[in-house]
Amino acid sequence: MPSSNKFRLVEPTEWRPLISPYAYRGYRQEEYEITSIEFMNKSMNATCRMTKTYTDKNGKWHLHGIMAISISNELKQIHAHLINNLKKNEFKAAMSHITMDFKRPISTPDNISVKLLITGEKKKLTDDVITKIYTWKFDFCDESFIAESTAHYTRKIS
Repeated sequence: MPSSNKFRLVEPTEWRPLISPYAYRGYRQEEYEITSIEFMNKSMNATCRMTKTYTDKNGKWHLHGIMAISISNELKQIHAHLINNLKKNEFKAAMSHITMDFKRPISTPDNISVKLLITGEKKKLTDDVITKIYTWKFDFCDESFIAESTAHYTRKIS
């Protein structure tokens, strides 16, 4: 390939055949539900199942990183409320960082187990606002996917 210090415009006819159908639009067709949650202070076990899946051209499905991030985001939201003894959705635990390692594919959509463990916690107080920052470790399906996520939430003190 010739070397150049100048960008070249890539036409859609050239890049469209290269895109991932799942990443481009397929993930929007997927849906999941949480089927069970067990809670104990700084840990939580959850089970999810896919209610709608996007299969590849060979008719196969596996859990993609995009969906794993969505599931972990929802579970940390629930966990942050439970550990603060809140009974309704009072804040958004905004994710500020996530890393994820994919060790083995997860290909059973009916029984996706996720274990959460808080590995870090900080609190900041001002006159009428509390900010909590949590770091979670996520284990999907016996370490098939491992993730670490940091999120914070801020709410007024009543």
